Amino acid sequence: MKIQRFLHLPLAAALAAAAQAAVPVAATDITALPYTISAPGAYELTGNLTGVSGFDGITIASSDVTLDLNGFSLIGVPGSGNGVRLTPFAGYEGIRVENGVIRDWGASGVLANGSSRTTFSHLFLTDNGEHGLRTGGVVLISDCIACGNGQSGFNASGAVLERCIATQNGGIGLDVGGEVRACLSSSNGDDGVNLAGGSIITESVARQNGGDGMSTGVNTTFQDCVATSNDDDGIKAGSTARVTGCLTAANGQHGIEVEDASFVARNLCAKNGLDAGSNGAGILASGANNRLEGNTLLDNDVGLMTTAADNAILLNDCQQNSVAQYVIAAGSAFGAMGFAATSASAFANFIP
Repeated sequence: MKIQRFLHLPLAAALAAAAQAAVPVAATDITALPYTISAPGAYELTGNLTGVSGFDGITIASSDVTLDLNGFSLIGVPGSGNGVRLTPFAGYEGIRVENGVIRDWGASGVLANGSSRTTFSHLFLTDNGEHGLRTGGVVLISDCIACGNGQSGFNASGAVLERCIATQNGGIGLDVGGEVRACLSSSNGDDGVNLAGGSIITESVARQNGGDGMSTGVNTTFQDCVATSNDDDGIKAGSTARVTGCLTAANGQHGIEVEDASFVARNLCAKNGLDAGSNGAGILASGANNRLEGNTLLDNDVGLMTTAADNAILLNDCQQNSVAQYVIAAGSAFGAMGFAATSASAFANFIP
């Protein structure tokens, strides 16, 4: 019996096409600024490039573009525009910008308003006149640092941010609508993190910011976050918020502040209310229909405070708060208050 030594023709053609597709496509070198990318493909820097007053550095005017800074820097000059600018609201998508430094631009390091299905990764965005990175649409931002920019570090609606750092920016560190994961925002001039309504933030840290550590609109989740040593509140949420497993400590005003219809549970709030006369509470609920459960509130001005009726308050532990352990508005449902060792109620709120 003869062994056939040929492949089925359609299979052979498919393998040949796959082999051809596996060959890397050479990137186009960018050697001077300003530069406009007007066709799909891969583009890269071969050295540091300096901008020109009155112009953006690199303009992307096409879908399906990868811009690799290749470890080099895009350097602005006085009067320059944006370091990288995606043509706004043009419907371009499938764009990647990665691996380098964008600094000293007169406007933003990256401006990508209206972009979609775009990723930014491993960028160091520093000392730009406006934002470090400003974008909108469906965007992923990962492993980036924004430092010393004139306004926000990151300004991004509809985005996912993960493993990013915003520090020493003039405005808000992370000004985001979407999801924030494992990020740090510190020493910014305004709030550390400002979330649009309907956002979620997990395993992130806000410290030593000039406003709130983390603030938000409605329908937002905070989970396993840390907010310490901020000038105003540690975490300030609107209505229908979920705040669980967080640590807030040494903030100027309240540790956690919510409005109404929120769930606040299993948080540790300590040493809040550092501003003179603030009467800062570990937890302040300023509206109704909140459930405040299982929180530990230590050494604040006030442990737990509500200013409206119809809240459920149970299983909290308040100790060593200087003004009051609990300040509860009339008309709320709360577990009996007493010592942990002697309370007969399964829903008791504990006091020392």
